[in-house]
Amino acid sequence: MTLPRDDELEDALQIERQPLDEPGARSGQGSKRGLGALSSVLSRRPRRRGLEALAVLGALVLAVAIVLASIRGMVPSGASVEPTITPIPEQVALTSNVTFGTFTLNGKRLKGSPPLLVTLRDGLNTITLTAPPFRPKTCTLVWPGQQPEGSDCGAGMGEQVMIGGRTVTPSLALDVNLGAADLPPNLANSARAAVAAALSGVVLHTTVPRGDYYALREDASGVPVAARAQAPMGADLAFLVPDTPSVSPCGTYGMCGVPLDQQSGMSHPKDIWSIAIFTLVQWTFSQPGAAPLVAAPLGAGFQAQLWLVYDGAGGWQVTDPQGGASAPAQSLSAQLSAGICFAGTMLLSNAGASMGQQFGTGTGGTGDHAVDGCAIQMLPNGGSGGPPAPVGTVIWRFGA
Repeated sequence: MTLPRDDELEDALQIERQPLDEPGARSGQGSKRGLGALSSVLSRRPRRRGLEALAVLGALVLAVAIVLASIRGMVPSGASVEPTITPIPEQVALTSNVTFGTFTLNGKRLKGSPPLLVTLRDGLNTITLTAPPFRPKTCTLVWPGQQPEGSDCGAGMGEQVMIGGRTVTPSLALDVNLGAADLPPNLANSARAAVAAALSGVVLHTTVPRGDYYALREDASGVPVAARAQAPMGADLAFLVPDTPSVSPCGTYGMCGVPLDQQSGMSHPKDIWSIAIFTLVQWTFSQPGAAPLVAAPLGAGFQAQLWLVYDGAGGWQVTDPQGGASAPAQSLSAQLSAGICFAGTMLLSNAGASMGQQFGTGTGGTGDHAVDGCAIQMLPNGGSGGPPAPVGTVIWRFGA
């Protein structure tokens, strides 16, 4: 069998191209004639050439399949890919017992006054609060996982904080407290004088009935030395800042910086300094026509919370944090009245320590009558599980 010439193969492959609106295009006559000629030529080609053509075609199909499979492997479908989640950085609240000044974080001054919400870097962070007239105070914190270092630097976990009019729950609340020791001596003394004046403005009055006990002093073990009233006496209770630094747990000036209540639901006023003042109580008894009997201050006291505002010229003004959700629960007068029974309990506890005896406040406050007296429970020593049942009650009033 002879192979067809190239010109014969070209003639067989030629298909008439006619416009679609011509009769030949509609009838398909040219296509049939071309296909017939191609069939005639291919029928004369040897079988070996047909197998080679099939082999080439198969190789091409295989190559295309490999390429497509490779492309599918490089571009995974959306159903098989996990979405990328960008983690939200943990935020830290920078708080203080002042509502003025500025924070500096790792050398960068932050905008706004305390409290602020920031993001710490991993590793060592340095936080400085600059709030004149106080000296700058610095805390360091290794984030995450370590407690802050520095004087009066504290941290709380998972507490709600009011910042910028909205309540947030940061991963950590870092508190930088400022106390009287952070002031120049002259300003600390003027602050103490302002607080003492505010305390002196609160005097509670009552009457000692005839035959009741009162006390003017304590013995060497701290037990009140009682006397009995021969006639009704007026009784005034005053509150003092201790003169002896060793008496106060708040240092030389008797003032401790205490954190503001950040969970109160309200933003605090600007330019305030929140402190706790350690105060002692002192009785004065009077009878008509007789000189007043001034008792020695009790050897135990308690703390009350105050806000101070600096006037910029060396003076301080005490702001009674009375009323409103942003203030402490009680006014200064109410705090002082509520602290009387606590002072009496501490006095008895100090005196009873040498005898191995314990004392506690009245259950549910039912024994607290403030200036008119307190029912203080005597508790058993030792014991386990649950609140101990009292073994007796001490009536403490008028210092006796």
